[in-house]
Amino acid sequence: MKNNDTYKKYKIVFTDYYFEDINKEIKILNKLGNVEIIDCNDFVFGEIGNEEKILNYLKRIKALDADALIVNHVIIGKKFISQLKNCRIIARYGVGVDNIDSKAASEAGIVISNVPDYCVKEVSDNAVAFILGCQRKIVQLNHIVKNNIPWNYEKIKPIRRLSKLTIGLLSFGNIARRVAEKLHGFNLNIITYDPYFINKEKYNWVKFVTLDELLNNSDVISIHTPLNKETYHLINKDTIKKMKEGVFIVNTARGGLIDEIALF
Repeated sequence: MKNNDTYKKYKIVFTDYYFEDINKEIKILNKLGNVEIIDCNDFVFGEIGNEEKILNYLKRIKALDADALIVNHVIIGKKFISQLKNCRIIARYGVGVDNIDSKAASEAGIVISNVPDYCVKEVSDNAVAFILGCQRKIVQLNHIVKNNIPWNYEKIKPIRRLSKLTIGLLSFGNIARRVAEKLHGFNLNIITYDPYFINKEKYNWVKFVTLDELLNNSDVISIHTPLNKETYHLINKDTIKKMKEGVFIVNTARGGLIDEIALF
């Protein structure tokens, strides 16, 4: 006797995305056989999907029995997950899965997946650009020139030689490692804090330190940590007090890692 899934029609919902179309995804998913694709972007085009709006839309078109969700930025919270009747997997377009209630999904027997190598090159490029821009005062100089402010070297001091600086990488995942590799040629002192990273011998030119050591010694702190209960507001009043005077903080990860009131 054949498995009933052989004849099942798979219902897959794309909640939101910012790409031009999902033709490539549809082509791959059609290989599953009998597939129904529901594209919420037809309903919320160009928006970062609102959870309530998308939930109501799926109710209206009777699609809450979807087998899978593919999501980008929309929040998939407990209320949303509780109304999914048949869902087996929620796949995220991206690395972080902090917009999905993982506890509620787990309790509902739903697997969460991500794309761990999504935009590693691009985000690491951005982080390096921000680090160099901060140190070489590119933004300040641009502002001075565009606003016809009389030249005064005092306005951009200090500009320090890169090889004299210590760059602290908060976490040493895929993106942080690419940042380290790209900065290595500048002969910087690179340190990192990542209690979960084990392949340290491969990066013998990076110094692995405690969180306090990183906060105390970094001239630039580049944040690459996932956002979860453990890391929420990792940069706060207490950790900021431990930092050097004049430190630059570069965050290409998640806003919730920083207590912005404390930073201000």
